[in-house]
Amino acid sequence: MIWIFIIIIVAILFISMSRKQRDPSDEYPEMNDMNHVTFDKKRINGAGLIRLEQFGEKYYIETINAEKKRIQEYIDQLNGKEKMFFPKEKTEESLRHHQAELETIEEMRRKFIRLKERYKHHSIQDQLFVYQDWADYIWSIHRINSNMKVLNVILDNDSADKIFSENNDIYLQMKEIEKRFDEQLK
Repeated sequence: MIWIFIIIIVAILFISMSRKQRDPSDEYPEMNDMNHVTFDKKRINGAGLIRLEQFGEKYYIETINAEKKRIQEYIDQLNGKEKMFFPKEKTEESLRHHQAELETIEEMRRKFIRLKERYKHHSIQDQLFVYQDWADYIWSIHRINSNMKVLNVILDNDSADKIFSENNDIYLQMKEIEKRFDEQLK
């Protein structure tokens, strides 16, 4: 009699554990390296989108602050507050480049916000494309900035060529994301 009771309890526990729903957001790795992030598009939920947005926002803020710091350094060099490492023309060119890059990043964030709002009432899978593109875009900028820091200490040409080649590939990815955002906003 007691054996039947034990078997019934074990069976109930087994059945309840097999039916227990797992939170799909538990499947996501820590998003500190987008190269290792993969998503099961059939099981993604709102929590996964929020994590993607938080990831993008973290690197957006980091990137914007770094760009503003670089711009201020160039302005200080041109105003004589800091030592100029390059000729004035090169410093002015770098300043314009970083100002344009800052504006592009801010414009992409505005586009992301618009697309996020546009797709808010669509399926999670439809929203995923926008969130993933935003996270990929910001992560790409972060990778380029990291590569440029490495370039400052590299001494051999082969490694520098490899970094330039990787940066060119990253720029192509970024341009494709910019195109997709523009097409979706038409």
